[in-house]
Amino acid sequence: MTAYLCAADFLAIGSGTWTISPGQSLNILLGGVLPLEEVVFFLLTNTLVTFGVVLVISQEGQARVREIGMRMRELLKSSA
Repeated sequence: MTAYLCAADFLAIGSGTWTISPGQSLNILLGGVLPLEEVVFFLLTNTLVTFGVVLVISQEGQARVREIGMRMRELLKSSA
């Protein structure tokens, strides 16, 4: 996904679809077009999304969500 997003951004910036202000950038460009911080942003975002999905679909993660749900139900019952 990171490579795909970098390629799409590279094409969009190169064609003038959008621009990145040099004043808001480190001015370290990959391929003369794509700012380094864009690559880092895509990489970190994809990594965090992947970790989140893995945590949600893991058995341990599902058990924790059930436990938290039970605790919340108990709190709601006791406060009512």
